[in-house]
Amino acid sequence: MKNYRQPNGTWGQKDAAGELHPFLRIGFEAWWTKKGLPQSTFHIRTVPGMTQEGIKELGDVYVTRFLSPKNLQPGDTYTPIVQALNGRNEPIGEALALYTFHDWKGAILGCTLLFDSGLSEEEHANMIQRNYLEYIAGGVSKLFVYNLRNKGTNLAEREDNFGIVRRDFSPKKAFFAYREMTTALGSDPEFLKDLSPAPQVRALLFRRTEDGRQILAVWNTTADGSCEVNGKLYNGTRVNFIPVDSGAAPKITARP
Repeated sequence: MKNYRQPNGTWGQKDAAGELHPFLRIGFEAWWTKKGLPQSTFHIRTVPGMTQEGIKELGDVYVTRFLSPKNLQPGDTYTPIVQALNGRNEPIGEALALYTFHDWKGAILGCTLLFDSGLSEEEHANMIQRNYLEYIAGGVSKLFVYNLRNKGTNLAEREDNFGIVRRDFSPKKAFFAYREMTTALGSDPEFLKDLSPAPQVRALLFRRTEDGRQILAVWNTTADGSCEVNGKLYNGTRVNFIPVDSGAAPKITARP
């Protein structure tokens, strides 16, 4: 979806795929575009004959959109590679297909196979802190969580799992990470200075508006990274919130 300003000055949304896909002469169908299609399927198979071309036999991969040749022009070609099937073992579209065009060089390999469900809960918790800290340091004044609560319970569906609490409102690790960050920095933190000693270490200094205390947020950008703050070692990408003396700059060094 993309945002656009309507004639009356308000903002609306357009289906970007509805404009882009016809231009590129590719396309897909889904449960909301074509009646009778399932919302998702794990039931797929490599098109017979494609294994002889070197394509591996695939099965049990999550698919929510089904490729289609509906936007092709005369002379273009559409080659199915991996089919998606319904519960009756009937093809309902492709999850992998090659589009070629009579008047364009090259081709487009369309793929709607979802081989993973995104971030783990641990990665999500780490990311939400790091993203917020970087944006605040960059001058962004307001940030909003997308979203508070999981939209569903399907672990394979990415859109079901962006919440910081689950569908039943039980807290995820991202909830506790968000609480840790806001407790440490207060309600309206002021960014003071970037003290990062090297590209592989992030060290951002903030001031709490509630009491004026300074808090250093420090982490390594890689899982095997390490750094020292005033002689104490910190490993990995976990964000550490460290109170510091406003009268003395913390000593921060990157470890090899």
